[in-house]
Amino acid sequence: MSPSPKPPAFSQFRGVPRWLIIGGVNAGLLLLLGLAMAAALYLVKLSATISVPLIIAVVVAIIAYPLMRLGDRAKLPRPLSAALVLLVLAALAWAAIQITLSGVVSQAPAIGKQLATGASDLIRFINDQLASFHLSGRIDLSPAQIGNTLQDFASTIRLSDLGAGGTAGSVASGLASGFTGLANLLSGAFGVVFGCFIGLCCLYYFLTDYEGIMTWVGDHIGQNQALGEGIIDDAARSLRGYFKSTTITALIVDVAIGIGLWILGVPLVIPILIVTFLTAYIPFFGAIISSLFACLIALGNGGPVQALIVLAIVIVAQNLLQSVVINRLMGDSLNLHPLVVLISTMLGSTFGGLLGAALAAPAVSIALCSYHRIQKHADDQPKRELAPPPSRRASPQP
Repeated sequence: MSPSPKPPAFSQFRGVPRWLIIGGVNAGLLLLLGLAMAAALYLVKLSATISVPLIIAVVVAIIAYPLMRLGDRAKLPRPLSAALVLLVLAALAWAAIQITLSGVVSQAPAIGKQLATGASDLIRFINDQLASFHLSGRIDLSPAQIGNTLQDFASTIRLSDLGAGGTAGSVASGLASGFTGLANLLSGAFGVVFGCFIGLCCLYYFLTDYEGIMTWVGDHIGQNQALGEGIIDDAARSLRGYFKSTTITALIVDVAIGIGLWILGVPLVIPILIVTFLTAYIPFFGAIISSLFACLIALGNGGPVQALIVLAIVIVAQNLLQSVVINRLMGDSLNLHPLVVLISTMLGSTFGGLLGAALAAPAVSIALCSYHRIQKHADDQPKRELAPPPSRRASPQP
């Protein structure tokens, strides 16, 4: 007599629709997943002095690993290869800082003047448009009024900080504020130095034992050994491909925008290109910042017509040209829908700041690559189970 089949689990909840039970279970699982992610992000934020350099070291190690392969081909010892890679990365960082300082910081007065002129022209244009609708008497966006408002606000803050306790109280409050500011400055400087030291140490050890660390992580992610190592390998390749394609795309877009600005005679082309390149690693929001920066400088130099032409050049370069280059470099496996990139970048900036905004899109790409790997493994599992083992296959007849 065959055993009677077990009743379905849903029959235990009489009167409750099946779709409601499934929806409730899925919602509970999503809630638990969200709480786990929030707890992980909170721990990362709580230990930012250590966790942030560690995350940056992991990302840099994955990106710089091809340089270690070059050292292996030259039969260099791993510690020597890692030291050379650190020197190359330090030289690149120093060159980037020098270019940024010479191209942006040294021209800060000229940039500020052009931005102020462009903002004034923009406000004047808005006032003219408001006047055409007889709204100029209600809305006043004059630069003088905005400047006076900011000045009054700053003076109010200074007066409130000094207090009304007389000269002795103001001097004591000023000394206390000075010591507090000095302590905060020293604490911040120590945190930066300590973070750089931790990051360099972690990066050195990641480079010297890259394969061993990746294999260990792949063996401890809750899957079998082959699948776990495949997931880690896909994740590293996805991250490396994302930043490689982003860098190449930023260079091509920079050249296109630079040629257009040079033809138009827009000043401060080098600072505009530096800002455009650096903000290219922040999807959507970086393009908005660089576009606004370029348009304000063009507006202060050549008026609204030149600003509109620059805006058109930037839009074409950062949308049409960038889309073509990214589709060619990244392919379908790494290319994300713009809506996914926008939402992930917003969430990343909300919970992780600038670092989260830069790493949110590649994190989603890594998650998708891992999902595709697991799904492919699950689809191939029945085929592997049905296939006879090699020892039991019939041998050919003589």
